[in-house]
Amino acid sequence: MRLVQRAREKMERREGMESDIDEVMTFLGDPAIMSFRVIDDDGFPSGDVDTIIKIKEAQQKCARLQNDHVRIMHEIEDLIVRLHQLDREADETTTVQTSAAPTLPPALAIVDEVSVGGPAYSAGFKVGDRILKFGSASVESCATVPNKLSAIGTIVGSSIGTDVEVKVFRSSGSTSRTLTLYVLPSKWSGSGVLGMHLSPVTGN
Repeated sequence: MRLVQRAREKMERREGMESDIDEVMTFLGDPAIMSFRVIDDDGFPSGDVDTIIKIKEAQQKCARLQNDHVRIMHEIEDLIVRLHQLDREADETTTVQTSAAPTLPPALAIVDEVSVGGPAYSAGFKVGDRILKFGSASVESCATVPNKLSAIGTIVGSSIGTDVEVKVFRSSGSTSRTLTLYVLPSKWSGSGVLGMHLSPVTGN
């Protein structure tokens, strides 16, 4: 889907900006730079013109990058909203309506928190989603694994920068459906590389 590709490209640009911002902030945060005085004790301009120029350029670059970062975050959020709208429209043709509450299938974990702006949020995860399959880990393959969250964590750790296919069961009232989502574990402004918290499933 073109929207997905555009969103990923913008996320890659965002990561590049964040790397550049970190580099500039490291330079400006250097003790030697922080203690540098443009005016000496006698009130005369410092003779180290090169350092003054470097500091000014770094400050200007930092301000420009931060403005660009705010703009691209807004663009990413707009794309995510559009993708979610398309997802809801597609679900209308595949949603299964039942007269009673849906039977909950066995699952590896349950999503109990999704951070806005994180990889999981971008992928379309919602609180309450039941994880049926996460990469190579499924309910069947992990049937004898006591800590299923650990199995998911292992896959996440080995998939940084790589899309992971995840199947989830989502229900709301009398409506339920199984969805296939793709999440890209990666560094972002929040904690972790997914931006969501999972809880173990009891009574599987």
